[in-house]
Parts: sequence; structure tokens; C-alpha cells
Amino acid sequence: MKLLHYNVYCGQGCKTDATEEKLAKLGAWLKAQAADVVGLTECNNWDKLPLARIAEGWGYPHIELLVTKSGYHVVLLAKLPIERFEDAPQSAFYHGMLHCRVNGVHIIELHLNPNGAALRRREVLPIADIVRGATCTVDAAEAVVVMGDFNNVSPVDRPWHDSSGLLQTMAECSRAERLRGRHMTDAGEIDYAAIEHLTDAGLQDVTPRRDDSLTDPTAKVAPPWTYPSPMRADQTDDPCLRIDLSMVNAPCLAQWDVQVKVLRDATVDTLSDHYPLCTTLLPKP
Repeated sequence: MKLLHYNVYCGQGCKTDATEEKLAKLGAWLKAQAADVVGLTECNNWDKLPLARIAEGWGYPHIELLVTKSGYHVVLLAKLPIERFEDAPQSAFYHGMLHCRVNGVHIIELHLNPNGAALRRREVLPIADIVRGATCTVDAAEAVVVMGDFNNVSPVDRPWHDSSGLLQTMAECSRAERLRGRHMTDAGEIDYAAIEHLTDAGLQDVTPRRDDSLTDPTAKVAPPWTYPSPMRADQTDDPCLRIDLSMVNAPCLAQWDVQVKVLRDATVDTLSDHYPLCTTLLPKP
């Protein structure tokens, strides 16, 4: 079972004017990936498009759309039927989360607040409740995958952050003030609390496989990163960060061999400022 998460950057230009033609390049790329489930964030104004017909043309007859108060909508596409759950108040999120079950696996597509670590710490609380089973929608033996744009770095990457001098890099880049507000505590440290809270709830951050051909040996980064891509000129000196994550619970790890990979190619270099994340669930022998 192949799951794909992708932040598609302001709906591929639909934030200002929604047209079907603007989704053609993204649709062709998604179709070529042949994922079983696709979670998309920043689907601005896609509610104004014939989305069911468009998705079916990409190979996805099943679709769920979450219209968010921020306008950065969340979409889940699937080749198999989707069961949707409304077990967390969307008012708790700046953007939103979409909880569905496909082929027996609970999938939460998530887009957390970009405006500060303390805000994300509050947003993950209802996610933790779902994972723990407090909402009664997830049975103890069911697999859960939480994937999305967390806008938060992971403590798994802390050794890289420490050895590469991430704090200094963040302080010296042209968008330093914005990034400090996004990723640092009031004490001036990298904030991992949101991810740590989900880990305490029983989720594991599955580290993507490294592709050494895509790793610059001279760069002090924590590969494989998901942000930024080369798309935006104003982000060229941003530190490379892994903020799109795939987190799974213990039953998922017991049932499946979970493999995660950041996807990079010439097309996705230009589609979004994020790279897509692929999570593959392979049956265990």
C-alpha cells in the first residue's frame, strides 16, 4: 500500500484564480506515481473546481475534501473506498486535519500551524487523543499513519541539527526572523515539543531512506530534507529541514514493513516549495 503526502503550494496557483488547467502538471505527476492514497495540503480554492472528475482522471475515484477556515484546504484521494471520521474539532486547527480509513488503515493528513511552535503544540493534542483511542474511532489493534506538513522539525534529527549548527544557519539566513518565530522556543532553542507529544501518544517518526546521490557531502544539513525546494528564490539560503513527516503507531509497525522516502525530480523542483513524501506499507511475511 503506497501513501503519498504532498504540500502543493497554494493550490498550484489556484489561490488567486482556480482553473482546471493549473492542475494539469501536478495531475500528470501524481498519475505517474501510482500511489494508492494521496494526501494533499494547500489545495486553495479547489472546492471551486470539479474536483471529483479531475481526481478520477488522475486515477482516484474516491475523494474527500476538507474546506479549512484558512483557505488552505486538505484533500485525500484513494483508489479504494474512503471512510471519513469527524472526531476532532476543526476549530482547533489553523489549517486542518483529515482523518479517514482506507483498506483498514487509519490515515490522518495533517497541516499544522506555520506561525509558531507553541501553536502547534496545542494543535497536536486532538491528534494524540485519536491515536490513543480516546475518541473511540481507532481500535487498539488498528494501524494509524499520520502524515503531512507538520511545519515542525523532529527530535529524530536533533543530532544533525546540533552538529550542523542549525541555530546559527537559521540566524544568518535572509528569512531569519520568520524562521526563528516558526521553529524556536522563547528561550532560543529548537522546539521539538509538538513531535515529542505525538511520540508520547504512541507514534513513531519513520525516517526517510537516504539517497546518497542526492546528498551534498559539503552541506551541513539533515538529509533527506523536505523543505525548501529550489522553487522560490527567497528561500535559497533557508536551512534544509525535514518538516513533512510520516508517523505511525505500534500496530502499523507490527503489521507492515514501513518505508518512507522523499521524492525528488525535475518536476517537483518546480511544483512546490516542499518535496513529496512517500510512505510504503509492505506486508510482513
